[in-house]
Amino acid sequence: FLPYAFPRDNDPLNLPVGNYQLTATAYSTDGTAGPPLILNFSVIVGTDTPPEIVSTDPEPDAAIVPDANIMLTFSKPVDVGLSGNWLTISCTPSNTNLTASDTTVTVSNSRTEFFIKPVNNLMPDDICTMTVIAGQVENAFGGTMESDYTFDFSVEIPRIENFYLVDLSEDGDGTIVRVLEDGDFVDLELVTYNWNIRAEIRPDVLGSVVFGISGDAALNLATVDNTIPYDVLDAGNPLNLPPGDYQLIATPYTQSGGVGNVGQSAAINFSVGYGIEPPRIVSTTPLSNEPFVHPETDIQLMFSKMVNVNGEWFSISCIPTNQTFSVGDSGIQMDLRSIVVNPATNLEPGDTCTVTIFAAQVTDRQDQPMESDFIFSFTVGDGRDREDVNRDNLISPTDAISVINRIGEVKDANNAAADVDNDGDIDVDDLNAVVSRIGESVSE
Repeated sequence: FLPYAFPRDNDPLNLPVGNYQLTATAYSTDGTAGPPLILNFSVIVGTDTPPEIVSTDPEPDAAIVPDANIMLTFSKPVDVGLSGNWLTISCTPSNTNLTASDTTVTVSNSRTEFFIKPVNNLMPDDICTMTVIAGQVENAFGGTMESDYTFDFSVEIPRIENFYLVDLSEDGDGTIVRVLEDGDFVDLELVTYNWNIRAEIRPDVLGSVVFGISGDAALNLATVDNTIPYDVLDAGNPLNLPPGDYQLIATPYTQSGGVGNVGQSAAINFSVGYGIEPPRIVSTTPLSNEPFVHPETDIQLMFSKMVNVNGEWFSISCIPTNQTFSVGDSGIQMDLRSIVVNPATNLEPGDTCTVTIFAAQVTDRQDQPMESDFIFSFTVGDGRDREDVNRDNLISPTDAISVINRIGEVKDANNAAADVDNDGDIDVDDLNAVVSRIGESVSE
């Protein structure tokens, strides 16, 4: 029966020391024998490398809390303390001195992992040295460690190190946006995603953090998070507090469920609302002074926060054709902080158009207007692709040569056509953009 084994039925083979030859012959269902496989092998009492400690938790020079376990991981299964004490822990300035008899030891993973728990908690602010005594650690062949293993660690009461504003829009634990400080303001005009507040603790050990939030909106919230990272609401649930003034208190504990040694609490006061800074425009498409803008372009405005627009809040004036556009003859699309203006008709090639955003007509949700009018201009091109530098309706090596001849900073309209990616510099990126499309025809 599959699998084919000798002996059958999972009986152990356990051959004594010696030299052996194994012959195995496979047969088909009709009894035809196949070629035999012959294997020569020996069973010996081999030499073995000494056991060693491959890792510790805490790592050397790291910190633990007073009631933490200390973990030792060995390179192979071992027995310890067969003929005497196998470890010591010495701590200063408390002058704590422990031996293995002052601890409880739990063994796992085939006797390679040892968890050492002092019977009495270690003292905060101590620096401790653990020594594992080589002659008291044996492997299965009776071999011992080659030398004593010694490492240091510190003992600290857990404390809150920082609070963070966390963006939960991505999967997983979310992304830290910034430190949240006492007196801080969470601007809901900018925080357009699901959000939470995270506590960072030191030492960074698995325990728990108890949170309490009190404040406006008749809110009194108490939670406990038992897993790293420690968030006010765990499992990726958003906090998303409404506008108001709040106080957050966080207290770390050395064990889950808000038990064990209590650490140092921290508190911050913060507010949630809709903006303390006036709105402003942070970017535009087209860019200010951009040349060769397509006649069918839309105009996109990106604001620093969500805004309300009122009445005739913008104007577009183009010369020399004297073409103008306003709210009444343009399409408007608003999406969070972005507004797209679609002029009723195409812009005229060769025109220079000036866009004016009137500050008094653009306000945030607190009715704060922009501080001043925002004005930018651009030049309308003929609609050909930017890679057609020479404007001959064909992207060819001559366009690449025109870019090479104008390498450098864009200084005027004469060489701006060679700035294919419109970044203010004529460089290898512009050349590569042209070369990648050589041979293509373009239409006016």
